[in-house]
Amino acid sequence: LEVVRTYQLGFTPGFAAVPPARTNELWVTDADAGKVALFETASDAKTADQATAAGAHALAFSPDGKTGFVTNQLSHSLSIIDSASRTVKSTIPLGKKPNGIVYRAR
Repeated sequence: LEVVRTYQLGFTPGFAAVPPARTNELWVTDADAGKVALFETASDAKTADQATAAGAHALAFSPDGKTGFVTNQLSHSLSIIDSASRTVKSTIPLGKKPNGIVYRAR
């Protein structure tokens, strides 16, 4: 139980997660900019930004790590992201201010 790395984000994070089977990446939601920032887990290097929608907040992944899901509080939506290509596959409208998210495999 020790700190092994500190990331200088430059924003207040909502959620942070490492996708299953892609343990070299750390995804961090940035609500102010409506995006997910991606970092290397072996260093603190930022590798990419993926725009989602206003108020990007909660983050979850499919069990295989191929798909990421981000709730967007201010746009009342859910962004579905292809983890490999880092592109938004679709955005689904939801109710007012979606907050947390859990992926449950059947």
